Amino acid sequence: FCYLLSCLVFLFYALFPRGYYDVMGHFDNTFNCSKGTYRYCCGTCQYRFCCEHRRNRLDQESCKNYISPVWADPQAPVSVRLSKKNPTDVH
Repeated sequence: FCYLLSCLVFLFYALFPRGYYDVMGHFDNTFNCSKGTYRYCCGTCQYRFCCEHRRNRLDQESCKNYISPVWADPQAPVSVRLSKKNPTDVH
């Protein structure tokens, strides 16, 4: 049973690249590579695409970019204080 389960997990990740954070800190959703001849998830951890040859398959388990990088987290909003002076007033 465990062998079958691990084969199913392998097949799922081979055909469906997991959602991940790219080099710009944007989340790229899971997509399907099970149609046509481009059946495998390939590329790099930061740039994934479907490809034709199993030998080029990306080992997604080795990737570490499934959590938003700290530098990509939104910062506190910047507030600008507006002057109540009349903009046509020149001193």
